[in-house]
Amino acid sequence: MKQNFYLSFALPTEEYLSELEGDTVLLQIPGALTLQLINRSYEDQDDKINSMRSEGCFYFKEEKEWILEALCSMCTVDGTYSDTYILRLPLSAPFAKDGTIGLYFDGTWFRFMKDGSLLNENTGLDCFAEPTGEIMTAKGWEIAFSIGNADQVKVSYIEKEEDCNADFYSPEPWNSFAGDVMNFYHDGVYHLIYLRDRRHHGNRNGNGGHDIYQLTSTDLIHWTEQESVAVIDKPWLTYGTGTMLFHNGKYYMVYGFHTERYQGAQEQVECKLDQEKMEFPLLSCEQILKEGKLPAGASYSVSEDGIHFVPSGVLYHPGRNPSTYAMPDGKVRVYAGYMGSGIWESESFEKPFHQTGEDFTFVNRSIMKNSTECPSFFTWNGYQYLVIGFTGYYRNLSQDSKEYVDMAGKEEI
Repeated sequence: MKQNFYLSFALPTEEYLSELEGDTVLLQIPGALTLQLINRSYEDQDDKINSMRSEGCFYFKEEKEWILEALCSMCTVDGTYSDTYILRLPLSAPFAKDGTIGLYFDGTWFRFMKDGSLLNENTGLDCFAEPTGEIMTAKGWEIAFSIGNADQVKVSYIEKEEDCNADFYSPEPWNSFAGDVMNFYHDGVYHLIYLRDRRHHGNRNGNGGHDIYQLTSTDLIHWTEQESVAVIDKPWLTYGTGTMLFHNGKYYMVYGFHTERYQGAQEQVECKLDQEKMEFPLLSCEQILKEGKLPAGASYSVSEDGIHFVPSGVLYHPGRNPSTYAMPDGKVRVYAGYMGSGIWESESFEKPFHQTGEDFTFVNRSIMKNSTECPSFFTWNGYQYLVIGFTGYYRNLSQDSKEYVDMAGKEEI
């Protein structure tokens, strides 16, 4: 089972493509990898077209286009689970013309690269499956391929822009999107944080695989692309929506580990409520991993400058989308829509969070279509406001009240 490799080969020439009559397998490592050319039109109707449309595989939409497709057979280290994951590259794209391309796998990401630059990527399981037969290549594909070690390849990412436009922004490279945007402002800097999404939630066969990036601005006109806030460097990692906050002189980026989206069979561990104290004890991710299990739920990274973040390795709540805020009284408050639903507080991230407010049962009583997902809290003119779910908009009755009014469900406001 291969956990680290780099396979390089020549892109098919226009002349080679013109002689093909239809879908063609270029390279096959039985049981592990199939590299093939497929010929499709945007208007075709088959089981692959919707995913190819979502991925942006069609550049012209008027004629049949050639798409390079890698079918990657992957499995967990213990072999208890396996599945096939897809990586595609439209040959009509300007960046896929001629030259040598590589299929790279570092144990977490598998990628198409050209001259070391990232073209497309996906995440799957821990390793490629063990080959079950001899390598086969297509007739006429004369350029020999080579297999090497991924550690020897320097991956070049598109340089971050120091003055980019946030209007209709999408991160590079192609088929990337900014989703689940999170906002934060502190000390004259506005932080626009987002989950980087590939192929419209299509990574990991529809199980996500999101990491977190941000743009910053001091005037909402000029924007700077920053480095990753939370990177995926393990096969089981995928991040859920959170918040950025400033507390006790440090920046915190909170997020959820959506470990249930990882298709491996390892047991998952999350914070369990202490019924006597009505609080969640803090858990060490390192200890959980040492026991052969996986952490799930709310965690955070810490930064001195709001740009460079270091993972804490701590679970503090079971929530997958933990909206967490620094409060005027110096405490930290969690608004959790599900998985530990309700309002929770602590003096700091170094101490357990205990329940302080009611569960969000009032959301379910609303006449509006709603959910308790991704609560967003703010204060204004002494009142507390809560935006939650699809249409939820609530405000407390008075400045010292914990009872919320369903503003979206009122006939008159």
